Formats: sequence, structure tokens, C-alpha cells
Amino acid sequence: MIIRLPVTETAELLVKRGDQISFETPIFKSPKKRTITLNIAQQLGIKPEKIFKYLKKFVGEKVNQGDLVAFKKKLFGTKKILSPVTGLIKEIDHNQGVLRIEFSSSEKNVFLAPVKGEIENIERDFLEVRVSTGQSFPLKEKAITFGGEIFLFRSSIFFELKKESVDGKIIVAEKISAFEQAKLEALGVKGFVTLESLAEASELPTFRLRRIDDLRVVLQGNFLYCTTIDLFDKIYFYS
Repeated sequence: MIIRLPVTETAELLVKRGDQISFETPIFKSPKKRTITLNIAQQLGIKPEKIFKYLKKFVGEKVNQGDLVAFKKKLFGTKKILSPVTGLIKEIDHNQGVLRIEFSSSEKNVFLAPVKGEIENIERDFLEVRVSTGQSFPLKEKAITFGGEIFLFRSSIFFELKKESVDGKIIVAEKISAFEQAKLEALGVKGFVTLESLAEASELPTFRLRRIDDLRVVLQGNFLYCTTIDLFDKIYFYS
């Protein structure tokens, strides 16, 4: 089975075709995104709600450093506001009279693999990773990019659980009570995949399968790992 990992255009790849990767493998570096705020109303001496009248760039437009983003004609000349960075107009707030530009900084984020397998192919926007035999199933909500080793949980084994059994693993179960959830989180689990919603809100990644038949396949299978990708609302289980 092939799992496709999206890669940004500005990413610096740290892997090559044929590499074996796991969940702690750095796969690419990408510039950190930062935001700069320009107080247009203050700089031009205008009311915040009048900001659009003076703008030359709008949400979604790219700007280069030095581009004109706003101006106001005066009796003796023109007051100009230039972009201090190269980036993308992300927001215009007419209540505060400000414009926000997102830009790439010189710092880099390192992304770890959300999957265990072999790099089979490298495309411009994707890495294709081959994993052992597995299956994918639809999720009820939008996914995030995430993955790890799984632990099949049943209430009947709850009191036998030890930290070394579940620490750093993703719990898979039909449902989990509030008491069970609290103990599992205390034991260091990495996330949850369930059929029913968790009894309590969790700061850990949480996913819900759409169909009980899919859960039965997972619980009866020999899967060791699972992976979700933010572009695809489904979850991959594989060995």
C-alpha cells in the first residue's frame, strides 16, 4: 500500500528514494511562517474603518519587499506604506485598521515522518511511502497529519494496563469511559481512534471511524501502525 505525504514547495528534503523511515525520522525542513502587522490607520492618520479606501494590496495577494501596500495623498506629497517583507496578505482588519502579512523566516521547522515504511517515489508535491499490507477507512472529521504504533484497547484489560504497554501508542477502541481516558492519558498514550466520541475533551489527537464494520476489521486484523494525512479524511492501518 502507498501513502502519499504532501510536501511544501519550499521544503528541503532530508530523505531520498529507497530510504526506510519511521515515526522519528526527519523527512524535510521548511521555513517557519511568521506574521507581521502593519498599522495602516495609524501610519496614514485615518479611521480604521476607512482602511480599504487607501489599500493597494488585498487578502490573498502576494507582495514583494518594497511593494506599495497603501498610500494617502496629502497637500504636499503622498504618504506611502511599503511592505517590509516578501509574503502573502493574510488579513485586513478594518476594526483595528491593520494589515497582516505572512512571510517565511530564516528559521526552519523540521517535520518528522507520520508513517513507517520505505520512500518509493519523490514527486514535486508529494513523497510516496510504501508500507506493508494495510487498509484505509473514512473518518468522521477532518484529519491532521499524524501516526504511530497502535494499541487495541478493551475494557476487560483496563486494570492490567502498565505504562510500558501503552506509552507513546495510539489507542484504538469502540468507546472509552472518562475514567479509562484519564488513566490512559496519564500512562502516556499518544492519541485515540474510536467509534464513539471521547467522554471528555482531550488535548491529544483524536479520530473517529465512520462505520462499526471498519472498527471490527481493525480490531480483528494484525495491524501494528496507523497514519492520517491532513489532505485526506481517512486513516490508514498497516503492519
